[in-house]
Order: sequence, then C-alpha cells, then structure tokens
Amino acid sequence: MGLPRSAWAVDHDLKTFLSYCGWGTLAGAGVGAMSLAFVDSPTKKTNNIAIGASLGLYAGIGYGFFILNQTPADDSARTQDFSWFFWPQFKDQKLDGAALAIKLKSF
Repeated sequence: MGLPRSAWAVDHDLKTFLSYCGWGTLAGAGVGAMSLAFVDSPTKKTNNIAIGASLGLYAGIGYGFFILNQTPADDSARTQDFSWFFWPQFKDQKLDGAALAIKLKSF
C-alpha cells in the first residue's frame, strides 16, 4: 500500500536533509584530516579533524535547510544549478587554509 503522499514527502525530505548533514560532516572531517599534512606537529593538531567535521556539519545543515525550503516545480529542479569549488589558500608558500565557494542558484 505504501505511505500516504504527505508522509512520504516528510520522510523523503528528512532523508535528504540528513544526507546533506552527513556528507557535509564527512567532507569537513576529510578537509580537517588533509590539513594535518601541512602543519608542523600533526599529533598536536588532531582537533583539526573535529573542527572540520563541525564546520562541515554546519554547512550541511545550512545547505539542507536552503534546499528543502525551495519550492521547485519538480524534484530535478532542486540540484540543477548547484555546483561547488574548493581550493587551498597559501601564505608565504605554506598552506594557510582552504576556500569553498558554492553556487546555489543562477539568475
């Protein structure tokens, strides 16, 4: 029989939102782990992984709320304009951080 349409929509949206949160957390933890390769004493900076995961979670929450509060005509319109760019930032020939740019919508 399946779920009623409204229950299916809530379930689908919750899965989508949690998916964005999870992927954001994993990506942030990955960036935090990669940053350990560029510090002088990585064993003292392992909190970079937790910081990256936390920031990634916040980004996933923000993007999830943004996407779920859109009112597209159909589901394929939700991600058609989405693209992201990631690049390292250097200062004095050393890694100083990273930049992330997300294009959410084109006008």
